[in-house]
Amino acid sequence: MKLVELVEHLYLLLPSRVGAPLSINALREEVGAAFNSVSNWLDILDRLYISFRIPPYSRGLARSLKKETKLYLWDWSQIEDASKRFENMVASHLLKSVHAWSDLGYGAFELHYWRNKEKQEVDFVITNNRKPVVLIECKLNVTAISKALLDLAEALGKVPAIQLVALPEINVQRGDVRVVTAADFLAQLV
Repeated sequence: MKLVELVEHLYLLLPSRVGAPLSINALREEVGAAFNSVSNWLDILDRLYISFRIPPYSRGLARSLKKETKLYLWDWSQIEDASKRFENMVASHLLKSVHAWSDLGYGAFELHYWRNKEKQEVDFVITNNRKPVVLIECKLNVTAISKALLDLAEALGKVPAIQLVALPEINVQRGDVRVVTAADFLAQLV
Protein backbone atom coordinates (compact mmCIF):
# COMPACT_ATOMS: atom_id res chain seq x y z
CA MET A 1 0.00 0.00 0.00
CA LYS A 2 1.07 3.56 -0.64
CA LEU A 3 1.62 5.94 2.24
CA VAL A 4 -1.47 7.98 1.36
CA GLU A 5 -3.62 4.84 1.37
CA LEU A 6 -2.30 3.85 4.81
CA VAL A 7 -3.08 7.29 6.25
CA GLU A 8 -6.51 7.19 4.63
CA HIS A 9 -7.13 3.76 6.18
CA LEU A 10 -6.12 5.18 9.58
CA TYR A 11 -8.41 8.16 9.09
CA LEU A 12 -11.37 5.92 8.23
CA LEU A 13 -10.85 3.95 11.46
CA LEU A 14 -10.99 7.02 13.70
CA PRO A 15 -14.78 7.62 13.90
CA SER A 16 -15.19 4.22 15.57
CA ARG A 17 -12.52 5.15 18.15
CA VAL A 18 -14.10 8.42 19.31
CA GLY A 19 -14.60 8.81 23.05
CA ALA A 20 -12.59 5.74 24.08
CA PRO A 21 -9.00 5.48 25.30
CA LEU A 22 -6.91 5.36 22.14
CA SER A 23 -4.68 2.34 21.59
CA ILE A 24 -2.06 3.17 18.99
CA ASN A 25 -1.01 -0.50 19.08
CA ALA A 26 -4.48 -1.61 18.01
CA LEU A 27 -4.52 0.98 15.23
CA ARG A 28 -1.02 -0.08 14.17
CA GLU A 29 -2.18 -3.67 13.79
CA GLU A 30 -5.28 -2.73 11.79
CA VAL A 31 -3.43 -0.34 9.48
CA GLY A 32 -0.40 -2.60 9.09
CA ALA A 33 2.19 0.05 9.86
CA ALA A 34 4.83 0.69 12.50
CA PHE A 35 3.86 2.14 15.88
CA ASN A 36 5.95 5.30 15.32
CA SER A 37 4.40 5.83 11.87
CA VAL A 38 0.84 5.62 13.21
CA SER A 39 1.76 7.88 16.13
CA ASN A 40 3.25 10.46 13.74
CA TRP A 41 0.23 10.27 11.42
CA LEU A 42 -2.09 10.91 14.38
CA ASP A 43 0.02 13.95 15.31
CA ILE A 44 -0.30 15.23 11.73
CA LEU A 45 -4.08 14.74 11.78
CA ASP A 46 -4.19 16.73 15.04
CA ARG A 47 -2.11 19.54 13.51
CA LEU A 48 -4.39 19.65 10.46
CA TYR A 49 -7.45 20.10 12.73
CA ILE A 50 -8.92 16.78 11.73
CA SER A 51 -8.72 15.26 15.19
CA PHE A 52 -7.73 16.19 18.72
CA ARG A 53 -6.86 14.19 21.78
CA ILE A 54 -7.39 14.83 25.46
CA PRO A 55 -5.21 13.33 28.18
CA PRO A 56 -6.38 11.49 31.29
CA TYR A 57 -6.58 13.21 34.65
CA SER A 58 -4.97 11.20 37.43
CA ARG A 59 -3.42 13.67 39.86
CA GLY A 60 -3.77 12.28 43.37
CA LEU A 61 -6.23 9.56 42.36
CA ALA A 62 -5.26 5.96 42.98
CA ARG A 63 -5.88 3.38 40.26
CA SER A 64 -6.41 6.02 37.54
CA LEU A 65 -5.26 5.55 33.98
CA LYS A 66 -2.33 7.81 33.22
CA LYS A 67 -1.27 7.26 29.62
CA GLU A 68 -3.95 6.66 27.01
CA THR A 69 -5.52 9.75 25.49
CA LYS A 70 -9.06 9.93 24.10
CA LEU A 71 -9.51 10.90 20.47
CA TYR A 72 -12.18 13.17 19.03
CA LEU A 73 -12.85 14.61 15.57
CA TRP A 74 -13.39 18.27 14.76
CA ASP A 75 -16.04 17.18 12.22
CA TRP A 76 -18.25 15.01 14.42
CA SER A 77 -20.88 14.57 11.69
CA GLN A 78 -18.95 11.48 10.47
CA ILE A 79 -19.69 9.58 13.67
CA GLU A 80 -22.61 7.19 13.26
CA ASP A 81 -23.24 6.33 16.93
CA ALA A 82 -25.47 9.09 18.38
CA SER A 83 -24.04 8.97 21.92
CA LYS A 84 -20.43 9.13 20.63
CA ARG A 85 -21.37 11.97 18.28
CA PHE A 86 -22.97 13.85 21.21
CA GLU A 87 -19.88 13.35 23.41
CA ASN A 88 -17.62 14.48 20.55
CA MET A 89 -19.69 17.62 20.01
CA VAL A 90 -19.44 18.48 23.71
CA ALA A 91 -15.67 17.78 23.68
CA SER A 92 -15.07 20.22 20.84
CA HIS A 93 -17.09 22.97 22.56
CA LEU A 94 -15.29 22.43 25.86
CA LEU A 95 -11.86 22.42 24.22
CA LYS A 96 -12.61 25.69 22.42
CA SER A 97 -13.75 27.17 25.73
CA VAL A 98 -10.71 26.14 27.77
CA HIS A 99 -8.45 27.52 25.02
CA ALA A 100 -10.38 30.81 25.02
CA TRP A 101 -10.29 31.14 28.82
CA SER A 102 -6.54 30.50 28.86
CA ASP A 103 -5.93 32.91 25.96
CA LEU A 104 -7.95 35.60 27.71
CA GLY A 105 -5.78 35.24 30.80
CA TYR A 106 -8.40 33.75 33.13
CA GLY A 107 -6.01 30.93 34.12
CA ALA A 108 -4.23 27.89 32.76
CA PHE A 109 -7.24 25.79 31.76
CA GLU A 110 -6.98 22.27 30.36
CA LEU A 111 -9.42 19.58 29.30
CA HIS A 112 -8.98 16.00 30.53
CA TYR A 113 -10.99 12.86 31.10
CA TRP A 114 -10.86 10.42 34.02
CA ARG A 115 -10.90 6.65 33.96
CA ASN A 116 -9.78 4.12 36.55
CA LYS A 117 -8.72 0.48 36.33
CA GLU A 118 -12.26 -0.60 37.29
CA LYS A 119 -13.44 1.10 34.06
CA GLN A 120 -15.34 3.87 35.80
CA GLU A 121 -15.12 6.96 33.64
CA VAL A 122 -16.05 10.63 33.65
CA ASP A 123 -16.04 12.15 30.19
CA PHE A 124 -14.45 15.51 31.02
CA VAL A 125 -12.46 17.12 33.81
CA ILE A 126 -11.73 20.81 33.35
CA THR A 127 -8.73 21.98 35.33
CA ASN A 128 -7.29 25.38 36.12
CA ASN A 129 -3.63 25.37 37.14
CA ARG A 130 -3.89 21.54 37.20
CA LYS A 131 -6.66 21.56 39.81
CA PRO A 132 -10.11 20.26 38.83
CA VAL A 133 -12.76 22.97 38.71
CA VAL A 134 -15.67 21.07 37.13
CA LEU A 135 -16.54 17.52 36.11
CA ILE A 136 -18.76 16.91 33.09
CA GLU A 137 -20.48 13.70 32.03
CA CYS A 138 -22.38 13.33 28.73
CA LYS A 139 -25.49 11.18 28.51
CA LEU A 140 -27.54 11.34 25.35
CA ASN A 141 -30.93 10.87 27.00
CA VAL A 142 -30.28 9.52 30.51
CA THR A 143 -31.06 11.84 33.40
CA ALA A 144 -30.13 9.34 36.13
CA ILE A 145 -26.85 10.51 37.66
CA SER A 146 -23.72 8.63 36.68
CA LYS A 147 -22.20 6.78 39.67
CA ALA A 148 -18.69 7.45 38.34
CA LEU A 149 -19.45 11.19 38.27
CA LEU A 150 -20.63 11.12 41.89
CA ASP A 151 -17.66 9.02 43.01
CA LEU A 152 -15.09 11.27 41.33
CA ALA A 153 -16.71 14.46 42.64
CA GLU A 154 -16.54 13.02 46.16
CA ALA A 155 -12.94 11.79 45.75
CA LEU A 156 -11.83 15.24 44.59
CA GLY A 157 -13.50 17.04 47.49
CA LYS A 158 -16.89 18.07 46.19
CA VAL A 159 -15.78 19.47 42.82
CA PRO A 160 -18.86 20.78 40.96
CA ALA A 161 -20.34 18.12 38.67
CA ILE A 162 -22.59 18.52 35.65
CA GLN A 163 -24.34 15.87 33.58
CA LEU A 164 -25.18 17.10 30.10
CA VAL A 165 -28.07 15.55 28.21
CA ALA A 166 -29.40 16.04 24.69
CA LEU A 167 -32.98 16.19 25.96
CA PRO A 168 -34.65 19.63 25.78
CA GLU A 169 -35.56 21.80 28.76
CA ILE A 170 -33.71 19.86 31.48
CA ASN A 171 -32.21 21.85 34.33
CA VAL A 172 -32.40 20.13 37.70
CA GLN A 173 -30.15 19.88 40.70
CA ARG A 174 -29.90 16.35 42.11
CA GLY A 175 -27.79 16.42 45.24
CA ASP A 176 -24.37 17.73 44.25
CA VAL A 177 -24.90 17.24 40.50
CA ARG A 178 -26.69 19.49 38.05
CA VAL A 179 -28.39 17.75 35.11
CA VAL A 180 -28.83 20.20 32.26
CA THR A 181 -29.61 20.32 28.55
CA ALA A 182 -26.28 20.45 26.70
CA ALA A 183 -27.40 23.16 24.26
CA ASP A 184 -28.31 25.51 27.13
CA PHE A 185 -25.07 24.83 28.99
CA LEU A 186 -22.75 25.08 25.98
CA ALA A 187 -24.39 28.30 24.75
CA GLN A 188 -23.22 30.03 27.93
CA LEU A 189 -19.53 29.03 27.76
CA VAL A 190 -17.87 31.40 25.31
